[in-house]
Amino acid sequence: MFSTGRIHAAGLSLASLLSAGLAQANPPSAVPLDTLVKVKTDWAPQGNEGTEVDVSAAGNEVAAFQVAILGGTGGVPGVSASLQDLHDGAGHGLPAGSITLFREDVLNVTQPSDGGGGTGNYPDALVPAQDEVAGEARSAFPFDVAAGQTRAIWVDVRVPAHAGPDVFRGTLALSGGIQAQIPVVLTVYPFDLPATSSLRSAFLAFTPSICALELGSADACASPAGQALLSRYVQLALDHRVSLTNVEPVAASASDLSGYDTALAPFLEGSAPTRLAGAKLTSLQYPLGANAAQYQAFLSDAQAHGWADRTFVYAADEPGFGASTWDQARQVVSAVQSAAPGLPTLVTTTVQAAQQNGVAPNILVPAVNEMDDVSGTYAGDQRPAYDSFVQSGGQLWMYQSCMSHGCAFGGDPTQSGWPSYMIDASPVRNRAMQWADFREQVSGELYYETVNAYQGDPWTDQYRFGGNGDGTLFYPGGPSRIGGSTEVPLASLRLKQIRAGMEDYEYLTLVSALGDPGFAMTQAQTVVPSVHAVNPDPNALRAARAALAQRILALVAPLSTGGAPSSGTATGGAAAPGPSQGGSAGPTGATARGSGGSSTALPPGEPALDGAPSLDAVVSNPPKPGQSAGCGTAPGTSGVAAAFFGLLALARSRRRASRS
Repeated sequence: MFSTGRIHAAGLSLASLLSAGLAQANPPSAVPLDTLVKVKTDWAPQGNEGTEVDVSAAGNEVAAFQVAILGGTGGVPGVSASLQDLHDGAGHGLPAGSITLFREDVLNVTQPSDGGGGTGNYPDALVPAQDEVAGEARSAFPFDVAAGQTRAIWVDVRVPAHAGPDVFRGTLALSGGIQAQIPVVLTVYPFDLPATSSLRSAFLAFTPSICALELGSADACASPAGQALLSRYVQLALDHRVSLTNVEPVAASASDLSGYDTALAPFLEGSAPTRLAGAKLTSLQYPLGANAAQYQAFLSDAQAHGWADRTFVYAADEPGFGASTWDQARQVVSAVQSAAPGLPTLVTTTVQAAQQNGVAPNILVPAVNEMDDVSGTYAGDQRPAYDSFVQSGGQLWMYQSCMSHGCAFGGDPTQSGWPSYMIDASPVRNRAMQWADFREQVSGELYYETVNAYQGDPWTDQYRFGGNGDGTLFYPGGPSRIGGSTEVPLASLRLKQIRAGMEDYEYLTLVSALGDPGFAMTQAQTVVPSVHAVNPDPNALRAARAALAQRILALVAPLSTGGAPSSGTATGGAAAPGPSQGGSAGPTGATARGSGGSSTALPPGEPALDGAPSLDAVVSNPPKPGQSAGCGTAPGTSGVAAAFFGLLALARSRRRASRS
C-alpha cells in the first residue's frame, strides 16, 4: 500500500534551473511503486502512486518494491540510492545483507513478442549495488536519467525466518542530481514460508553457453573457474526458489559420481551459502547416458544420499513435435523402469497423447496451452483428465513454451492471456504461472532453458521463438560491465517475478494446509480465471495476496497464542484438492510464532486446544481432497488486524521482559 502523492527533487539548484530556463518546468521527481508496474523509459505516474513504501512479508520471504525516477524537463545526473538498516524501535533490526538495491537496466525491444507484446525500452536486467552471490560492490550507482525519461531502482528486503511479528521502519535516500527521503515501512507476519519450495521446479540451463560467453570457451566449464561460476548460477536460482536441475558444477562420470555429488550436495542438503538459508534443490535431472547399469548406479547413489525422491530422467521432450519421437519415448521409459524402477521418468506431453502412444512415464508435463486451451483439441479445462493418473501415483507438472506467444512472428492474438515469462509481457503475466500451477493442482513446473540468449548478446537482443526473453532469465555479470572482480549471474526482473509467484504459491499452500483449501482456490481462480485468460488487473493479484495473508493470520492466530479458534465458518467455495496431491511437492516448513524468534508454545505434533492440530502437524500433513485440517469451524477474517497487533504487542512485551 502506498499513500498518494509524489516526491519532488530538491537536488538541482535554483541557479542551475534558471540558467537552463527551467524554473517553471516540470521538475525531477521520485515515485515509490510496488512490483506490479513495469517502469519503461516512457512511464508516467497515473495519479494514484504514493510517497512512502508500505510492504509486508512473512519470514523467509522477500519484500520487494521499486522507486521510479522521473527526469523531468532537465534530466537528473548521478542518481544514487541507499537504504540503511530497518529497525522496529525496540532494538531489533534485520541482519546485515538483508537489503539489496539494483538499477533496472533497459532492453530496447524493437519487435514485439507475438500475441500481445510491445516495443520500447523495457526494464529487465537488474544491476546490483552489491551482487547477490559473491557480495562484491558493483556499478548500479550512480546513473543518469535523461530529460523526459524515467528509470527505476529495484529494492529487495529479505526477511529472515523468525523475524515476526514486527514492524520495521527506515528511509530510502536518493542523492546526486535528486535529493529525496522516502519512508519505508515493513510489516513482518508471525509466520514463515518454507525455505525449500513446496512447488517442485526443473529449470534448465545450457552450461556451454554460460562458459563460452563469460569465460571465453565452452570447455572452461571443466575448469575451477567454470565450476565456481556454475555453482553461482545454481545458488542464485535457488535464492529465487527455482531449481536449476541439469547444471553440473562438476560433470557426472559413469565411473565415479563422487565429484558430482560433492559439488551438488550443499544445494541438495540445504547447506549452500544461499541467502535463503536452508533452501534445497527440489529436482535433480539424471546426467548420464542411456544405459541400464548407469541408471542403476545413479539411483543407488541418490538413494545413499537421500536424494532419490527428487531425481528424474528426462525421457522425451515433446515427442512427435520436438526432438524426440514416440518410439524413443517408449524405449527410454521402458528401459529406465526395467533397470531402475525407483528412478522416475518425465515426458513433456499430455495424458491423452501418452495413452494414445503407449507411453507411461512417472511424471507428465503438459504445456499450459494443453491444460486449458482457447479452442481445439484441448479446449476447456483438461485437469479432470489427469485425475486417474495422479490418483495412481503419477506426478503432474506443467510448463510454458513459445505456444504462449505464438512461436513465430505474426502469432495468434488469442495467445495474449497466458502466463508469460516474456520481457514485454505485463508483471502480472510474469508472476501468474505459479497461480496457474496451484489452480490446476500440479506439483511441479518445468522451464526448458534460462540462458538461451547467451548464444548472442542478451544485453541487446533476446528475441527467440517469437518472444522477447523466451528461454532466458539470467544475464551475464562480467566485471567489464558491472564492476567488481568476479563473474556472476544477474537476475532478470522476470526472475524476481517468478520468485514472487513461488512465494504466492506458498501462501496458497499454507491456507490450504491450515484448513481452508476452498478459500485458497477461490483466490487462485480470481488471479487466473482460466489458464488461457490471466486476469490482467494488477489490483486483482494485490487483493488476492492480501486476502491470503489475512486468512493465514486468522487461521494461525489461535495456534500461535494457544487459544481456541473463534466461531464462524471458512469462506471461499468448495474444498479443493491439496497442492501436494499426485507426488511429493517438496517439504513444507511454515511455522507460527507468538513472539519474535520463539516458536509457538505447542510442541511439534502436540494437539492444539479443542482438538485442533498444531500448525507443524498441519503443514507436515496437508488435508486430503475435500478434507479440512481438523480445526472445526475456522475463524473468519474479521479482527485480523487486531489479532496481528495483539501478537506484535505480545512479542514486544516478551522482548522487554527478556531484557529486564
